[in-house]
Amino acid sequence: MRMLLIVLALSILGTGCTAVTVKPVDPSLAINYVCIENNPRVIVNDFVDVLRDGFDRYGIATEVTSGGRIRQCEYVLRYTALQSWDMSTYLSHAELRLESNGRQIAFAEYHLKAKGGFSLMKWGDTKSKIDPVIDELLAGYKVDPNAPAPGNPPSESVDSEMSQYDELFKLNELRERGVLTQEEFDTEKAKILGT
Repeated sequence: MRMLLIVLALSILGTGCTAVTVKPVDPSLAINYVCIENNPRVIVNDFVDVLRDGFDRYGIATEVTSGGRIRQCEYVLRYTALQSWDMSTYLSHAELRLESNGRQIAFAEYHLKAKGGFSLMKWGDTKSKIDPVIDELLAGYKVDPNAPAPGNPPSESVDSEMSQYDELFKLNELRERGVLTQEEFDTEKAKILGT
């Protein structure tokens, strides 16, 4: 009878297992900079900080951004993270999708089966849950020795192009609202593009 109770208790506790699914980054890619697309629906406060720290450990600089800036990035990380509640909130599911030119090149998913069940591990912090996922995602990845140090932004030309894009976008909005005539728009556009 005692053995039956132990087996039953272990099976109940086992229902809260963690599932991690990863399609890792190809180690031959020379990734040194990743734009993390801001997801305003994610309310896990430290999730993005944990992502940035994780990529930084592999010598990959990151920038959290959205909108037009994303289109200028060669590598974009999109994420989602969900919380569950059991006396307090805790991270129960997360997905990371790394894309290059709109095509997914790597994927990782963290999931607590049965939302963690009776496991006390479900209340662990975000870092203890996501760091191993990032390690699997970037497993075998070698840092490019010629890459800029983490934290350095990509070349100024990308920032300059983005600035031009933003200015042209705002200029076009003014034209569409009737604030600028087509002639004024063309003149200002030529100034921005230096033509």
